[in-house]
Amino acid sequence: MTDLISIILPCYNGANTICDTIDTVLSQTYTNWELIVIDDCSVDSSVRIIRSYLENDKRIRLIELGENSGRPAIPRNIGCSVAEGTYIAFLDADDLWHKQKLELQLGFMIDNKAKFCSTNIVKFNDRAEVELLEKVHFSQVQVKESITHDRLIRKNTICNSSVMLEKQLMDRVDFIEDIRYKAIEDYHCWLMIHQFHVLKSPVIFEKLVFYRLAATSISRSKYFMFQKNAILYSEYIVNGKKLGYKKYLYLITYGYYSLLRKLRQ
Repeated sequence: MTDLISIILPCYNGANTICDTIDTVLSQTYTNWELIVIDDCSVDSSVRIIRSYLENDKRIRLIELGENSGRPAIPRNIGCSVAEGTYIAFLDADDLWHKQKLELQLGFMIDNKAKFCSTNIVKFNDRAEVELLEKVHFSQVQVKESITHDRLIRKNTICNSSVMLEKQLMDRVDFIEDIRYKAIEDYHCWLMIHQFHVLKSPVIFEKLVFYRLAATSISRSKYFMFQKNAILYSEYIVNGKKLGYKKYLYLITYGYYSLLRKLRQ
């Protein structure tokens, strides 16, 4: 495998976690990558920390935005527009990867001719919770499930930091930059890709992504996310038509699973 992978990493005030996140890229067993960090006008020490990495590794690039966009869609779109890789992988500034993530996922995609692929994840609060998992060695990966548009519209099960896809897909679909779609811009993007460009996408069973459950994460507010999903379902177009009564079914499904997860905590 010789394909260049462009890793898109938006950052806003990520000083507390950005070192761990960049280190998790540096530790990858697959080394033909470029890391594009887009700083969204951080007011903490994020930029200084990121610049310290630039001096030691030419594969890392930093783009500093002139003003804060207030949402990750704009930094992600900018990163995709300058990406030079055949493939793009997304990574959030507080998440971590297993050291074999890029190697295994790229190999799987090439072997299975997949244009879009995601992986299973582990949710954690403290770094110590994933230290043992980071040391696990995988000799191969297997498919957990395949996601279709019909399946995805009922519930978003794709973690942003687990996604790898062919760059040509991101040349056709952008993250929606409407501020009302903040926190669900990735969901909207995956829906558009699955509706128009891929019939289905595989999910790797192995847990190659460690998703940090930050207390300040906007995605942790169930009511907030319910409102965001209501906006998407009210405006989303399938086959030239709005969802109609189906939007209520999808919202009920979202509310049910959200309540179920809450009860299990």
